[in-house]
Amino acid sequence: MDIVAKHIPADKDGIRIAELDEHSYRKNLWDHKPLTDFWRVGHGIVQRLYAYGIDTMGKIARYSIEHEELFYKLFGVNAELLIDHAWGWEPCTMEMVKAYRPECNSMSSGQVLHEGYTFQKAKVVVQEMVDALSLDLVEKRCGADQLVLYVGYDKDSLISRELNDYTGPISKDWYGRKVPKHTHGSATFSHFTSSSHIMTQAVLKFYEEIVERRLLIRRVNISLNHVIREEFINNRTPKPIELDLFADNDASIKKRKKRTST
Repeated sequence: MDIVAKHIPADKDGIRIAELDEHSYRKNLWDHKPLTDFWRVGHGIVQRLYAYGIDTMGKIARYSIEHEELFYKLFGVNAELLIDHAWGWEPCTMEMVKAYRPECNSMSSGQVLHEGYTFQKAKVVVQEMVDALSLDLVEKRCGADQLVLYVGYDKDSLISRELNDYTGPISKDWYGRKVPKHTHGSATFSHFTSSSHIMTQAVLKFYEEIVERRLLIRRVNISLNHVIREEFINNRTPKPIELDLFADNDASIKKRKKRTST
């Protein structure tokens, strides 16, 4: 459709929108050149097709009727996509797209603090972020088995009189200013979980270990990796899975409601 849209007159708002079905695709694009104008058709594919005198989508379609095996020999499983494309077929329907649910994913939460936070003050922020991510997991009926924490320091840490003796690593921020180099750590759980208690214990443990207590903190980011839906958990690797996957979530939800109501 991109090819067609580029060659039609714009409407009164300067917008070009094209529509294609199988019939109009074959009528308008079977003889279009070059093939590299089409999605997923690069120069390497074109060169291999040229060796057989194929230089249009129409020729790919016609050649595939009696010589389909040649395309699989040349392109492997990608031959199916190329042949479907040549015929103007899209096997993936909108219903399939809407019904799709990824088996594995990730979730993250980040904050740029309005000023440099002390070690203890930022620690509270980390706890609240983990609590929010846990609640999100519960609502989506998902679990995760890895948590990653990123902490970025404030530039004002280096001008503090209390840090005249700071000898840690230095880096530069987006503006070229010197700042203490960020730090990060991760924890991998023995089972998939959405437990706020388990994740908070883990993140605070390595927060205490990796974060420089004397520096001011300006950015915090937490990500949960290998997030999967509850129904997929038993189909994963033989990693042990606790039966109380969502054990403390009722307490977490009640705590969150109480906090937001006060």
